[in-house]
Amino acid sequence: MVASFPLLAIAATLSSITKAATMSDSSEGSPTQAGSMSDSTADSPTRVRESGMPPAEYWETLVDAEAMLDSLGFTPGSHDKVVELGCGYGTITLPVAKRCQSIRTFDIEPQMVVQTEKRLRVAGLSNVDVQVRDVVADGYGLEDGSADAVLLMNILHCEEPVQMLRQAASLLADRGTVYASHWRYDESTPRGPPMSIRPRPEQLKQWAVETGLLEVAAGPVDCPPWHYGWTFRRIAQRVVRLRR
Repeated sequence: MVASFPLLAIAATLSSITKAATMSDSSEGSPTQAGSMSDSTADSPTRVRESGMPPAEYWETLVDAEAMLDSLGFTPGSHDKVVELGCGYGTITLPVAKRCQSIRTFDIEPQMVVQTEKRLRVAGLSNVDVQVRDVVADGYGLEDGSADAVLLMNILHCEEPVQMLRQAASLLADRGTVYASHWRYDESTPRGPPMSIRPRPEQLKQWAVETGLLEVAAGPVDCPPWHYGWTFRRIAQRVVRLRR
């Protein structure tokens, strides 16, 4: 396992943690979606519903990014070119950057991009391209087959999850991988979208299969303390054509 990436100071006081836990905005992940190589956003950004972020210090106590990647099989050297939809505070971006050649990550919120870039500089990581983009509205802006892994972490409670998965799959070369995680389907989680829109583990599998481009590689996988995940593999294009 690679060395732990530098976390934001988690030495928040108990009072600040308590205050953050009672904040009204729910969910985690990034406050948006990811996208293309342009650094311009639409006039009215298409934010994924219920995707507000808590304070960074609190958020970093809820996700064990290194262990999550290990559990999902994203090991050092397993991928070269990676795309991430929604960098947020860079919680997952940084450990991924230490495990691959390059990563392109996108967020709809400029302040999230700024914070992630700052953390990357502090960590001395130069293999990450962080940009602002409204992926839901404008797509990724990347060539099909240009990546061998795409990360969709805590974002598939969006309005059109099948379309989001299909867009991710289109970026992949044959046998490439989509890594998807989400909050457990459990009201006791400290955060997460409302249960009415929070996906059950089996729904992620169903949506991936519905794309016609992905098959299950592994899952559902427990990702403590509060998440689960799936690994989906891109079906070879010749097989997709035969099925049609």
